[in-house]
Amino acid sequence: MKRFFTTFSLLIMGASAANAQNINFPDANFKAAIIKAYPAVDANKDGQISETEALTLTAIRNLSNYPNIYDATGIEYFTNLTELNLGDLINLNKIDVSKNTKVTTLNLRNNKLTGVLDVSALDKMTNIELNKNQLTGIIFPQNSKLKIVYINENALASIDLSELKDLQRLFLVNNKLTSLNVLQNTNLERIHINNNQLTTLDLSGLTKLNWFSAESNQLTNIAFKNNPLLKTILAKNNQLTSFDFMDGTLNNVTLINVEGNSNFNLIKKDCEDQIVSVQNITVETNCAMSVDNQTANGIKIYPTLVKDFINVEGDFKNPSFQIFNMSGQLLQSGVLNASKIDVSKLSKATYIFVLKTNDKLIKQSFIKQ
Repeated sequence: MKRFFTTFSLLIMGASAANAQNINFPDANFKAAIIKAYPAVDANKDGQISETEALTLTAIRNLSNYPNIYDATGIEYFTNLTELNLGDLINLNKIDVSKNTKVTTLNLRNNKLTGVLDVSALDKMTNIELNKNQLTGIIFPQNSKLKIVYINENALASIDLSELKDLQRLFLVNNKLTSLNVLQNTNLERIHINNNQLTTLDLSGLTKLNWFSAESNQLTNIAFKNNPLLKTILAKNNQLTSFDFMDGTLNNVTLINVEGNSNFNLIKKDCEDQIVSVQNITVETNCAMSVDNQTANGIKIYPTLVKDFINVEGDFKNPSFQIFNMSGQLLQSGVLNASKIDVSKLSKATYIFVLKTNDKLIKQSFIKQ
């Protein structure tokens, strides 16, 4: 009896395996590459990959050693993938990732993808790399979790980044962009957009931005406002004439390169701004709205040696405040709705306190004890 049940079980298992649907791969080289790179995926060693076997893979990477892959049809059955790396296949020109909804990292660089790539179903994706293709557009997920975007060396004339609220690093070098809106991307830390066709750009409100590179565009104006962490500005070979940092925010820019802007002749800054000097460029400093003492225009900010609280007294309307360290990093901000501001959690150091009202801007340094 025991032998009968064992034999019956084996027959059932064999029938189940036989009935498992094998995936049709139009590109035999793609199927062969997966089997060679991940031999365990072909569990029954029949030279095929069934739909069930495809579910066992959570990552596909490093297939570039297997040449002549043109079509990635069949990838849609690998629905448990969290990493999909088909970069550097050189000839890949067809792929549909709409079923690979668990993917967090997608790499399709250095291929021959054309037209518009739709990755809108990949709402868990945090990293995407599409360098060196021929893409003219990309459709991102709504409420995207993307943090890093590499789409250098493509044919993008436009790109919609409005759903990428978590975006930290943006690389769009060597495209055909004529406009770019990053005002919704307030978590951006680095922007690299060299070699496009941009004429103007607004960086207002990008409080985490520290590196900006836009060389070899057609820029006539870059709007800087409330970019307290910005250290590096690379803007060679444009049509710029000036930079304006007069925004009431403490700026500390350590590198500016505006070579190749033949009419660039002026940098404007606030009194406390630390802006690196640029050879043969006039610097215009605005100190009219900046006061560095304890009492100004009926407003008193004290003490200068602070243990737990900063006190603000006076007659003012719609006040708000910011606290920066001496490197220009914004540490604390808010609406001033009390006469005391708690700074007890700050480390011992020197800081800049900025008070903004309807008609005043007061900056006061203090030492946290």
